[in-house]
Amino acid sequence: MRGRFRQRITSVVAVAITMALPPTLFAQQATGVGTIEGTIREAGTGRPLEGVQVGVTGANIGAATNGRGQYRITNVPARTVELRIRLVGFTPSNRTVVVTAGQIKTADFEISQSVLQLEAVVTTGTGGAVEVKKL
Repeated sequence: MRGRFRQRITSVVAVAITMALPPTLFAQQATGVGTIEGTIREAGTGRPLEGVQVGVTGANIGAATNGRGQYRITNVPARTVELRIRLVGFTPSNRTVVVTAGQIKTADFEISQSVLQLEAVVTTGTGGAVEVKKL
C-alpha cells in the first residue's frame, strides 16, 4: 500500500511541476528547433541578391532569397549547423552557425561573383531541298 501511495504522490508532484512551467519554455525544450534568417548581398556593391539557395548541410532543409535578398529557414535542429550558400555566377560560401532552441539566429552573407571563362561553341547546319515522289 505504501508503494502505491508514494507512486501517486510522485505522479501528482510531477504533473504539478510540469503545469507550473511557462508553456514557451516547455515547448522550446520539447521541439529543439530554431530559426535562421538573414540577408545575402553582392560583395563590393551591397546589392541584395534574389534566388540564392541557402541550405543546412546534412539536414535537407533550406530556402531561397526573395527580391530583397532575405531568407528564413525554420525548424533548424538546435545545434551547430553549417549553412551552404549557392548562386550561379557567384562563388559558393559556407558558414557555421550555432542554433538555439526557440531562438532566431541572424546570419548575413556577402558573396562575390566568380570569374568564368566560357569556351566558344560553334554550331553549323545545312539546309537542303526536300523532294517528294508520287507513285
